[in-house]
Amino acid sequence: MSIRHAFREMWTNNTNMTTAYHFWSPTCGPCKKLKPAIEELKSEFPEVTWISVNTQTDAEGYAVKYGVTVVPTIAVVSSQGTVQKHSGTQLAGYYRILRGNS
Repeated sequence: MSIRHAFREMWTNNTNMTTAYHFWSPTCGPCKKLKPAIEELKSEFPEVTWISVNTQTDAEGYAVKYGVTVVPTIAVVSSQGTVQKHSGTQLAGYYRILRGNS
């Protein structure tokens, strides 16, 4: 486990914060199309800790940990450890899981 990975795990598991893992790939067309909307979500939900995960270089293994098999996907981990995921380009699903956890 890298020091970076250990720090992220400690930070996200030992605080009362909600964390959103944004899974994407540089070869994913829908990911590129969704990028501006993801930036808006980050602005709209500043209380959420955002971690961007390029699935092609996911050395920390977040995609496996959260069962992500398609991109784009956001996995939201609540401060209680509950995980909710949404995949695809329908923004309503992303808003729903973020509003329920922020």
